[in-house]
Amino acid sequence: MTEPKVTIRYEPDHVGFGQIMMGDPIRDLAMAAARRAKLVAIFIAPYSGENKTHYKDNFEVQSIVVAIDGNPRRAARLVNWSRYATAIEFGGLPEREGHKAIYGRPQRVLARSGMAVGEFVGGSP
Repeated sequence: MTEPKVTIRYEPDHVGFGQIMMGDPIRDLAMAAARRAKLVAIFIAPYSGENKTHYKDNFEVQSIVVAIDGNPRRAARLVNWSRYATAIEFGGLPEREGHKAIYGRPQRVLARSGMAVGEFVGGSP
């Protein structure tokens, strides 16, 4: 006996999918992931400057909209507003007269914290 043949026709609902991806539940998911990344970033961030918590205290989670192949999507991002953020993330400031070198090697705090989020929700980084 042969198995019955089943044919399925799928017609994507691009408008409906776009509405889902711009909705509050997607925003909430993205924000929750970014808030988890913020906790990791604060934990792994080095101290900086004379105010030893300046870098750690300047993380902010923002709700944003990004376009993927021209299609808008809700997303979130984690930023650090410290004046040391670039030096810490991408590599240090060289030693110069009257100042010692700061963070010679890249710390990649934002990148590492973002990759760690997948481990908290059961995915891979």
